[in-house]
Amino acid sequence: MLLGSIKHEENYRVTIHLKGLMKKLISEFYNTLDDNIRAAWSEDDTSDHLKALIEGLQLLCEKVIHVGEKASKRVEKEVSRDDKVSMTFIHYKWLHEAKAHLILWRDIIFQFQKALILQSEGILKDSDIDTLKTQSRETILEASTYLRHFYESALPELLKTEESKDAYLEDQSLIENPWNIYKTQVQTIEGQSHSLFVQYEMVFKTKNDLDKVSSEVNKVMTLITEELIRIKRLGVDIEKMIGEVKQNAYQKIIAHVDSVEEQALAFNYLNTYNYSVNQVTSQMVEEMNVPMKLEFSCIQYKEINFAVSTKTWLNSEIQPIIMDAQEVLDSVGNSMRLALINVRNRATILSGSTEEPIREVTDLSDFSQPVRVVIETINEKLEDIQEYSKVVTERTSEKLTIRRIYREDRNFLDSSQQYMISQLKLDQSAWIQKLKAWIMERAGFAKLVMANVAEEESLSDSEKIVRYIQTRKTFENNVQYTNIFSTQGYIGESFWVERNKELAHIGQLLNNWREGFRGSVILSGQRFCGKTVFGELIAHRYFPQQTIRLRPNSTIKIEGRSLKIEDELGKALEFIKKHSFNHNHLVWIDDLELWQSIKTPASKNVQTLLRHIDTSSAQLFFIVSMSNWYRHHYSRMFQIEKVFQAEINLDYMPEVDVKRAIMIRHGATHKLLVDNEGQKVISQDFTKMVHKVYLFSGSNIGQALNLWAYFTKPINEDRVMHEPNFSHLLPEFLNDESSILLRAILMNKRTNEYRLRKTLGRAFTEKYNSIVLRLINLGVLIRHMDGFLEINGSVVNEIAAQLHDTGYIKYKHK
Repeated sequence: MLLGSIKHEENYRVTIHLKGLMKKLISEFYNTLDDNIRAAWSEDDTSDHLKALIEGLQLLCEKVIHVGEKASKRVEKEVSRDDKVSMTFIHYKWLHEAKAHLILWRDIIFQFQKALILQSEGILKDSDIDTLKTQSRETILEASTYLRHFYESALPELLKTEESKDAYLEDQSLIENPWNIYKTQVQTIEGQSHSLFVQYEMVFKTKNDLDKVSSEVNKVMTLITEELIRIKRLGVDIEKMIGEVKQNAYQKIIAHVDSVEEQALAFNYLNTYNYSVNQVTSQMVEEMNVPMKLEFSCIQYKEINFAVSTKTWLNSEIQPIIMDAQEVLDSVGNSMRLALINVRNRATILSGSTEEPIREVTDLSDFSQPVRVVIETINEKLEDIQEYSKVVTERTSEKLTIRRIYREDRNFLDSSQQYMISQLKLDQSAWIQKLKAWIMERAGFAKLVMANVAEEESLSDSEKIVRYIQTRKTFENNVQYTNIFSTQGYIGESFWVERNKELAHIGQLLNNWREGFRGSVILSGQRFCGKTVFGELIAHRYFPQQTIRLRPNSTIKIEGRSLKIEDELGKALEFIKKHSFNHNHLVWIDDLELWQSIKTPASKNVQTLLRHIDTSSAQLFFIVSMSNWYRHHYSRMFQIEKVFQAEINLDYMPEVDVKRAIMIRHGATHKLLVDNEGQKVISQDFTKMVHKVYLFSGSNIGQALNLWAYFTKPINEDRVMHEPNFSHLLPEFLNDESSILLRAILMNKRTNEYRLRKTLGRAFTEKYNSIVLRLINLGVLIRHMDGFLEINGSVVNEIAAQLHDTGYIKYKHK
């Protein structure tokens, strides 16, 4: 009885402190919560239930923000100590629990949407949806009961004694009021409720589009099969007709063959397929962040370009089969027409319509022999087409399904690159003919060599430099092709090739970091070796929507707060540290070389970065890319390798992976690669082309892609030809002055005359300014629109190698 009285008294005190507006707001929130639970779970239709869940969450978010705002205004006023305890309790305690409830509500929406998508694919049954709905109702009711009684059960403990009030208020005074953070988080949850529904509708649209594509793919295989059967039936009818005509009725055979000959033409279903599929894929959803799973109260997303992924997969996995099937159909149609022509010619001769001697034919069954051979061939080809259809059906039913978005281990659609390889089928006889032609050309080779040597000796270094740079330019009328090869940075995982060893290394480092170890990695390498692509891949794969990308003269945003940064790395890192507590972000700094100016030297930014890694890399994961020469320079100054947890050097890529990368990009252009005779390049020649490019690139993937683009010219709209020019090398033209100048530019990556003047002093005006102008005229230096200078990308690695040989920088990793 006494305990009941005490409990009643405590509840009475709570009621007193919730009087007025706050009591009304809290009561309204709980009433809204009850109403929304009732409304959402009373909907029998799954679509109505989903909409009610989303509308309910949005309304609850508004109510929570309203409560927090009002409590915030009351805290700012002069109120009694008991009221202050109650109001701050809302901010420091109750809002935390309310946010957790909103997250639970959002997670229920996510899981229900995912279940509906899987149900549409036949993975879940209607009974599974009913069970999920029942279980989620029980969970939300239990959570709402807890939240309803939380204030009444926890607050009395704080108000029990004067000492407990003092202790609580003193503790809160040491902590910054979290209301603004909670407000931002609740607004984010509210936004997610809307975006989840939009994404859900987009995913369902994509499902319908994929179903349409599957239908078109299987339809064309059915049509090709039916067309083969029609041509076979035509042959059977002719054979039957010949067997029924009377002796010497040759004119009747001729007339009948003339009337059906055109019917033997096979319809081109490949064009129909391409048109119908393009109609669907052109309307498909393009780049989209698809919600995949829930992890640590966060939604994990996967970036998918449905249109590009589907087109690439179809070109790789389906179109080669349809092309082969169409080729079979065309071959059969041509064979039947030839057979009919054969029958007509024989009948014409025997009818006496030509000058050929007439001979008596006692058995007309011989007439049908050519047609009978074609019919037997069609029977064999039908078995092949049926096998093709089976493969196509298996692939579309397994791969063209929306459920694959929830696979964490792979891309949405995996491609075996059959389309690219199909352009390079083995053609042994053609290869032998080319070999013979090559041998014949060797006869005058010695004379050509002697003439070229004489011409080479007459050229100056400047002429050789210009000639070398001229051969490293892409063709202006081949932009569509070269853009795919020359694009710098991350363009999606469909263009990604291997580096499994490096990815496994990153995975292990991330596991260690999550267990509390330091998280900091250097990505080092030469220009174009793939540092940016690799860093972006890590960001997209492991830190979707949790990556903070730092670049000079940009704006960064964290938890609703933004900061405009210029060239002071320390300011940006302080901002990140202050506003990313309790969040495990990736801090991605691509090209550390760019963080320098006259105002903020590179050494200061590097020292600041190392200090922040020491203090923050247990919570933040740092990935920093830099060139080999930059890394070596600051390793000598600050021993940066001891601060970073690991270094991954990306200079080397195996030849087989470079070949695959070229094949992927070439396939994506949908251009046919031909030789100088206009014939399709065979596999052996393609391998040789890649091998030369690989050798001259020094195993650098980006350099290899650039070289391929430089040496591939357009023939027409559909064809390109690869004409490598490795006969000329960049001359060793560096002296002490040009080496010092180019080293300074290389270490800055981008610079201008003002910075060079500050770095090199009076000597710049007296000596180096004229060298800058000369190098610009030669094409070694490029001036951008903003006035900054940069070494031409087509020669930057070659110049770095020459500087390495003369001891000015360390170009190679080891």
